[in-house]
Amino acid sequence: MPFTEKNEEYNQLMNKLFNDNGRLMIYSKEYHKVIGTINLMDVSDRAVECKEVGYVISPNYRRKGYAYEAVSNLVKLLLDDLKLDMIIAGCFEDNVASKKMLEKLDFIFEGKKHKALWDAVEGPKDLLYFYREKN
Repeated sequence: MPFTEKNEEYNQLMNKLFNDNGRLMIYSKEYHKVIGTINLMDVSDRAVECKEVGYVISPNYRRKGYAYEAVSNLVKLLLDDLKLDMIIAGCFEDNVASKKMLEKLDFIFEGKKHKALWDAVEGPKDLLYFYREKN
């Protein structure tokens, strides 16, 4: 349920999100507000140091380059500055824009993970997974 005012419930949610070290906010300087999030998750099933990146942009701000800019900067930070060996990212099969963006960022298709996420409307959904290694 969207918040209609900045009340105590809103403040509690913002504090929870602020203290989540794996969640980054995507802030638009143009609109002066948060328009999405990036989640950085630990990965334990790889033989190298790896993180999984997930991202969501509010529907009103999609297809304007915000996700590309945010994920591109995070990839540079993780691979070049922090020297991670690999990053993985997933998207729903029908999310053509996200697939194209990951490919544009030099991620390579790895395969499909069946029933990877639960969707409140559709039930279990498959995810397509992509990876990118440091150069």
